[in-house]
Amino acid sequence: MGADDMNGGVREGALVDLALRSYPAAFRGEYGDEMRLLARDMIRDARRRGSAAVLAARLRIAADLAVNSAKEHMRGEPAMRLNGSGIGYGIALALGVPILVASFSSVAFWDGVTAVGGAIGLSSELPGVHTTIALVCSIAITIGLLGIVARMPRARAGVRTGLRVAIVVAGATFLVAGAAGYWEATTVWWPDHRIAGQISSVAFGIGFVALPILLAVVGVVCLRVRALGALGWTPVAVAGSLSYLYAVMWIGMATSRVPFAALEATAASLPAVIGIWLVVGSSLLLGIAVALSPAASGAGGGHAPAEARIPVAAGRTAG
Repeated sequence: MGADDMNGGVREGALVDLALRSYPAAFRGEYGDEMRLLARDMIRDARRRGSAAVLAARLRIAADLAVNSAKEHMRGEPAMRLNGSGIGYGIALALGVPILVASFSSVAFWDGVTAVGGAIGLSSELPGVHTTIALVCSIAITIGLLGIVARMPRARAGVRTGLRVAIVVAGATFLVAGAAGYWEATTVWWPDHRIAGQISSVAFGIGFVALPILLAVVGVVCLRVRALGALGWTPVAVAGSLSYLYAVMWIGMATSRVPFAALEATAASLPAVIGIWLVVGSSLLLGIAVALSPAASGAGGGHAPAEARIPVAAGRTAG
């Protein structure tokens, strides 16, 4: 029996060690040994009731360790609360990203723009309409991303500075694209019109490539420093949605003999529509995350004793 207890203790120790890898380092250092002892005692008591009780105890330990690992991480998250500037930044991102993307990829979006324009007596075909929409949205996105960086008090100063520079540079490419777009819309001399169109296309292309990269990097930093609390993953979600939509659009264009003629058909396809709605949904979540941006001081709840993390089997005290 002694050998069985020893082997069981090794197995339970390995089980707890594996689960503890998902806990915060501070918790592991403070309560790791105690949790191993609790798990060993629970299994030892369960053996007196048979193999079924041992299996049930192991499953209960594993489930509790997994659930409470998430609770420990949430316990260390800063408090989420509405604040004025956060709401503004959140709206800028929740609306800016989807509208910018939809203006280049959604037929339904332009149907809506045409309907609204007709209701107020303006035509969506007026020169510069698309450029104005794209420019306003890109400025809103730039401001929103800078707002996220401002909510990273735990990030190193160099990281925050680098992110700000990258965001401003990406925003500047959209400004260049917008200026070239207005030039293209107003010039009547063909060489200037062609040059302006090329500059606008290249600048918008650079901006669109930079956007998901920036969002992914910002998201990784948010996760590392818990800048957006439990919703720190939302910038990465937006980046993933954009990447999926880009892939759908590029594949549609690349597989057509007339790439730009196929753009409208690709935009109306089911995969593209799904991609657009993924961008809309993830951007809305990002906007909510920024609007509920945590207080800079954070609200740490500390750690509860290890006994609160592993259920003590009722049979532990039973003979």
